[in-house]
Amino acid sequence: MTLSDETMARYAALDTAALASLVPVLRQESVRAKELLREAEAKVTDDRESDAHLSEVVAESILALELLKEADPAVTESISASQVQMRSLRDSALSDPATNQAYFTAVAQYAFDLLQRERLIKEELARRGLLPQLVLPAPRPRPAP
Repeated sequence: MTLSDETMARYAALDTAALASLVPVLRQESVRAKELLREAEAKVTDDRESDAHLSEVVAESILALELLKEADPAVTESISASQVQMRSLRDSALSDPATNQAYFTAVAQYAFDLLQRERLIKEELARRGLLPQLVLPAPRPRPAP
């Protein structure tokens, strides 16, 4: 996604001092966004590990309850209720991957937007002649083999 024409016009209308003063702010926000991305990525990884461990513990508990039912049929109803509670606990404790993905996507989009704005400011400053432009020579055509 690129910046809107409105955003680009707004930046082009700013005076040079305002543009230059935005660069450090955008960089600081970019660093913060990168930290948020790392935290979100770590959370997803931690959640997956926790979810796997929780699933394992619940599965073992349900199996143990099943063995108890076989050993003492008189407690079948109580154990069945416990199994339902264990499954419910597992399902409610597991993280919502869609929510995690939506958060990660939003932070990534924010980080990308910050980088685009910084690039736009640098291009505008170069257009105004305040930053040098890198002009590369045109590549020479390769001779046919």
